[in-house]
Amino acid sequence: MFPQLFEDSGMRATKDQSIVILQGKGVGGTTLVNHNICFRAPEFVLEEWSRLGIERIAPKDLAPYYERVERELSVTLMREDEVSRNDRIFHLAAERLGLKPQRFLHNRKDCIGCGFCTCGCSYDRKMEMARTYIPKAEAAGASVLANTEAVEIRRESTHATAVIAVQRDTQGSVGTQTIEVRAKTFVVAGGGISTPALLLRSGFGRLNSNIGRHLTLHPILPNIGIMREPVYFYEGIPQCEYVDQLDSSDGGGYLLEGIGAHPVLVSLTIPTFGVAHQRVMERFNYFNAHYVMVKDRPQGRVSVSRSGVLSIDYRLHPWDQQSLREGMKLSAKIYFAAGAEQVSLNHEDLPALRSADDIRLIDQLRMEPNRMTLFAPHQMSSCRMGVDPRTSVTDSYGKVHGMENLYIADASLFPTSLGYNPQLTIMALATRNAEHLLNLGRN
Repeated sequence: MFPQLFEDSGMRATKDQSIVILQGKGVGGTTLVNHNICFRAPEFVLEEWSRLGIERIAPKDLAPYYERVERELSVTLMREDEVSRNDRIFHLAAERLGLKPQRFLHNRKDCIGCGFCTCGCSYDRKMEMARTYIPKAEAAGASVLANTEAVEIRRESTHATAVIAVQRDTQGSVGTQTIEVRAKTFVVAGGGISTPALLLRSGFGRLNSNIGRHLTLHPILPNIGIMREPVYFYEGIPQCEYVDQLDSSDGGGYLLEGIGAHPVLVSLTIPTFGVAHQRVMERFNYFNAHYVMVKDRPQGRVSVSRSGVLSIDYRLHPWDQQSLREGMKLSAKIYFAAGAEQVSLNHEDLPALRSADDIRLIDQLRMEPNRMTLFAPHQMSSCRMGVDPRTSVTDSYGKVHGMENLYIADASLFPTSLGYNPQLTIMALATRNAEHLLNLGRN
């Protein structure tokens, strides 16, 4: 399913190959393959965006849109009996350390806990776009063109005039048919990578040099504790519990989130090879797993070559490196508090910690690219909102600066990274901006 549901078969990466970009593709986008985690944005983040001059973005302004989206998606607090054994261990160990682990809100109905969320739900228990908003859009007259990729936005002066698209088969090969879509208004919602790429390929980089810049990725470092008793961490809902370590004073910090996964993905996160790798993977049923997710600074850039080739540049800010380091230390403390016999850190220079005394060694680790395997499932901020065209791509409601009828509605609009999983904020913002657009049409 990875070649069918993820860009570049799930192996899209930054230019230096240091971060794997997990970007979904298909009808419904990444909601097909995400883990259904539902957070509202942290209040301190929305307050920061409001101070930047963005209109109607404060917590009280977005609250009605969050409520509407939560009703549409059937968002509920995960039940106690739905929490996996993996995350129960995580919860109890975190409490022993005086932390306050919390359960996720999610948008599933009658989940059977098969654990295959990343591959799409075969049982239709995810309240993803293909089960919620898209059927409503079709009932209202929308047409969905599956296996079709927008390749160019044509414009005349300040007006977009058409979108040119090509059809692809299930293996990604381009067909012979070209599609031209004309409309009064165009909304781009390709996410933090594909939206700037489409705009750049269409020549909008000459209109606004901010397109593709300020990319944030929520870098994720998976860690594994090898327990003394079987855990079967791949069974049940993949993510159930988290520990919040965001820092509202400096806008950084990190989360620890429980995670379930299957052998192929897990094997990529263990920095060993050959016989040593085999020996670790033989303990697969004994793994307890969670990851560190950093609220990062805008250090990345999406660019496109003259021939149209996509490139993603990104370097962790030194402050974010420190957040990652602190997250690794707290993660290891939780594993040893849970009784782990060793911890796999996913770092080339320190593949395993044998005891809690080894945690101090994390302070000496080098944090430059490719010393560890990082993942990025949340791509944001590459076409950010703002009031000044010199520092942003769109206005407060997603209208591209300098254009009269071209809008953006995805995570690329975020002025900064969110800190929390972004799907609810993407949808709340899209709902707010759609309302604004409709009101313009009525006036």
